[in-house]
Amino acid sequence: MAAAGSVLSPGLPTLDAASNVVFRAGVMTLGANVTANNGGTFDFYVDDNDGNIILVNSRIDITGGTITLGGTKTVNLYGLGAGLIQTGVAYTLINVSDAGSLTAGWEDGWVVGANTTGYAVQSFGWDGDLLQVTLIPEPGTMMLLLSGLTALLVVRRRRG
Repeated sequence: MAAAGSVLSPGLPTLDAASNVVFRAGVMTLGANVTANNGGTFDFYVDDNDGNIILVNSRIDITGGTITLGGTKTVNLYGLGAGLIQTGVAYTLINVSDAGSLTAGWEDGWVVGANTTGYAVQSFGWDGDLLQVTLIPEPGTMMLLLSGLTALLVVRRRRG
């Protein structure tokens, strides 16, 4: 990741024709130095579409070396749009708990870029050694659900 504009992604899941997860999202383990002095982009998949309601998001585990991260670090979030994201649950994107050493300022300058999950970001940031994101339904989705529920109540009332 030494060059400006570099992209690091642990990988997306593989889906079959019926959109079932065949291979889960990747976990990338980095045991050597990670350097991004001028920032970089990190792409992550976030969803629960494995049929077992198990968190299947992609993640980066840094297990050694020196971590030098400067500039703006953009995190892009991708989902299948299956609507199975656990709301209010913190998804771990990066784990540096076993990293060799962290240079000053590595935890600054993280921003969310693209978000195709269909959910709004409730919280995003470092919690100790973990970069985590928590997602909630977007306001438009909540309004759609509320209007649908209202319509059902009106129809039921007219019939009863």
